[in-house]
Amino acid sequence: MDTGSVNDTHQLSNMVNRGIDNTATSKPNVLADKVYHTGAQIAACEAMGAVPYVSPKANAANKKHNVYPMEDFRYHPGSDTYRCPNNQILRSNAKYYHRKSHGGNPIRFKHYKTTKCKACPIRQRCTSSSNGRVQQRTEYKSEIERNNTPEQNNPEY
Repeated sequence: MDTGSVNDTHQLSNMVNRGIDNTATSKPNVLADKVYHTGAQIAACEAMGAVPYVSPKANAANKKHNVYPMEDFRYHPGSDTYRCPNNQILRSNAKYYHRKSHGGNPIRFKHYKTTKCKACPIRQRCTSSSNGRVQQRTEYKSEIERNNTPEQNNPEY
């Protein structure tokens, strides 16, 4: 599919849908570069039965501010919490917040934080915010993590 001069970040699922229609393939493996790495597009591909292999994007904020990367905070789905590098628990108030994505579609996400940041001995490696570190988890984070694992485990792709 030729997306022309349009930003094609949000076109992966459309291209996969056309590929499925044109090839009569029910569960294709889908290879894409990191420009297509959005949770909504990965979820849409999975909903069609496709297995996405989309190169993950690096989190630029961590490098810019020289803080612990998001990956150093471990998510625990059973309790819906994160554990930080200093072994503290970050909790959500369970409320979803909204922001517009580059494609204009709203993205839902939760905030996770702890009051323990104020006295944390490694705070300077974690955040410069006076309110402490806040982790955001989008509604598509599970799909993103599923996508990133096969990509990492199948480097030949």
